[in-house]
Amino acid sequence: MLYRIFDTFNKNDDGNIIVMELGNALDRLSLLIPLPDLESIFKDFFQAGGNDFNFDGFIALDNSVGEKLFCYNTLTTELIIEEV
Repeated sequence: MLYRIFDTFNKNDDGNIIVMELGNALDRLSLLIPLPDLESIFKDFFQAGGNDFNFDGFIALDNSVGEKLFCYNTLTTELIIEEV
């Protein structure tokens, strides 16, 4: 499932998602975020020295969002319970 989503973003089929591809996908969802802001938000997931990420980076991004927003990790498919 996650690979199909990755593949949807990866319009040129090179195995990497560049910021422009991500921006175009978000634009289609009416989430208009300027490219410099996207680069800043997603730079932790980029490959070394680049402005793109491969499937492994996409999984890391998905896990980060899942953990922060939903307390969920897609790799382990377990709820993350934080001690209060």
